[in-house]
Amino acid sequence: MRKTIILIMTIMMVCAAFVSAAPAKSAPLYDKVLIYCNFDDMNYRKQLEGKFLKYFKTNKITAAKSLELMPPLKEYTAEDIDKIMKDNGLDTLLEIKLLDCKVTSEDDALVGTKLFKVYAKNWSTLASAKMELDVAITDKKTGETAFKETFKEEEAEDSVKEAVDELFDNFAYKTVRRQFLGKKN
Repeated sequence: MRKTIILIMTIMMVCAAFVSAAPAKSAPLYDKVLIYCNFDDMNYRKQLEGKFLKYFKTNKITAAKSLELMPPLKEYTAEDIDKIMKDNGLDTLLEIKLLDCKVTSEDDALVGTKLFKVYAKNWSTLASAKMELDVAITDKKTGETAFKETFKEEEAEDSVKEAVDELFDNFAYKTVRRQFLGKKN
């Protein structure tokens, strides 16, 4: 009986040592994020903000889409955005500006066309979506820009709609992993 009790206590101590030695899950680099896709095209804005929200939720990062907090009825100043963020308990701004977007295609009629025109018509043709995006992450508590970079993204799919969807999905996934979770891949 005594040997059994000693054995059980030893097993419990070893298990407790392994549990306490297990690495804690690292906290996100930024939390409470306002996703602001500063696009003229509302379809793009809605789609990309939705992709980011999906990956933030998956990684348990509090986030909100700007379309829900900032209807596109007016131009928002930096002070307006700061107030909206403060009123909603958000302290990090992820701002994405669309600098350029084009489509290339096997269909000569589409070459050089602005992507949103093709996207809106939902043409099905082998296409490549190319976008240039400015990304900035601002910590509103300190007022400092924590990250700023321009990205060029490209995706080829069977249709323009699929190419844009895949491009946005990959871009959101990579950005959340690298800039908010500190992971290389």
